[in-house]
Amino acid sequence: MRTIRRRLMRSYANLDIPIEWKDEAVATWAKGKGLTTRRDVAGYTGTIAGGGGNNLPGGTVRHFPELRWFDSVSTVNFYMWKNLEDVRLPETLTKLPANGCRGDVSLRYIDLPMGLESLGEACFYDGCAKLELRRLPPGLKYIGGYCFEGCTKITVSRIPDGVSQCLIRTFGQCDGIETMTFPAGVTSIADTYLKSGNLRWVKMLGALPPSKVGNHVFYGVRAVYVPDDSVDAYKKALSEYRSVIHPMSEWTE
Repeated sequence: MRTIRRRLMRSYANLDIPIEWKDEAVATWAKGKGLTTRRDVAGYTGTIAGGGGNNLPGGTVRHFPELRWFDSVSTVNFYMWKNLEDVRLPETLTKLPANGCRGDVSLRYIDLPMGLESLGEACFYDGCAKLELRRLPPGLKYIGGYCFEGCTKITVSRIPDGVSQCLIRTFGQCDGIETMTFPAGVTSIADTYLKSGNLRWVKMLGALPPSKVGNHVFYGVRAVYVPDDSVDAYKKALSEYRSVIHPMSEWTE
């Protein structure tokens, strides 16, 4: 289904349809590069980033939904785009770099592609408190430390199956998170991985607990549910939370 979707997007993008840019700053930049149709943007291989030279004037961009048509772009970086409110990433993009959206204090909406595999360290750190995000792309394999720290409005409730290492403070100060499910393949959880003043419960799907567990990994959690046959093993591995560890059979919606 994903392959078909991408093919449809590319075939549509290759038509000579003029683009009506939503944002004036983006329109000026695109005009200067001769990017006027979907054929043009589909073939653009430059870097999408703020700063000098041929890059976008990131400090003034507010809306960039048209970025979804840039099928050939491999790198985007919105570091300190303080006026950016919404953006849609290309379906072909597989990673956002470290600090990719750091300091974007106005960012409310970002459309993460289904095929995204990596979110770099501190990607949404330092001011992305307005960001609203309910789920992560299922193909994610890496989420950097401090990635969502301070994103108080996100309500993510499941770590993708491909993530094995949960790094330091990835979801620090994320008070919008009430529940979280961890996949069976998680092997390590670093210090203060998940901190939310409203965290009610955590579900661990692995038959074996992670081999490496830091301090305060589920700061403020009220209950941790684990496979019934693994309760004792989890109480040993997660000794800080042994009093709130329960068998999965006791969990109810």
